Amino acid sequence: MSQEKRIVQKNGQVIGRGAQTRLRRLGKVYGIDFTFQGMVGNSRLSHQLIRYAGTRGADVQRRVVELIFGKHFEDTGDITSMDFLLSIGSDAGLDKVGVKQYLELGTGAKEVDEAAIGARAEGIAHVPTIEINGVRIEGADEAGEFYTALVSIKEGS
Repeated sequence: MSQEKRIVQKNGQVIGRGAQTRLRRLGKVYGIDFTFQGMVGNSRLSHQLIRYAGTRGADVQRRVVELIFGKHFEDTGDITSMDFLLSIGSDAGLDKVGVKQYLELGTGAKEVDEAAIGARAEGIAHVPTIEINGVRIEGADEAGEFYTALVSIKEGS
């Protein structure tokens, strides 16, 4: 299912379209051209790939994340596809055979699952979720939401 259909399914036609319009507008400010055509599904394998990339260094991990996001949100990338993830790993300079073995063997899957369970236990239900000094901002909020949270934190300290 495409991101566009998933957003509408999850939030309803009016809210879904409004969220997409807002994200497209915000994205353009930062050079991101959201298409909402990437396939949405279980992101476990992509999280495993990110974990694997982290074992090769922060720069490699950052590159993998950037490639996943770019090809998924600005193109038609399918985060559930082994071929897509192998291509991402290769483009980031990782050994394709090593990536395939890591993913097929389920290496790191337990840690990915534990992190997801922990996040849900903490009440995290939206992506992204950012917490600063106990103030939680969920979803792709406007910059004003961050400003309000930071002011609240400052006034409370």
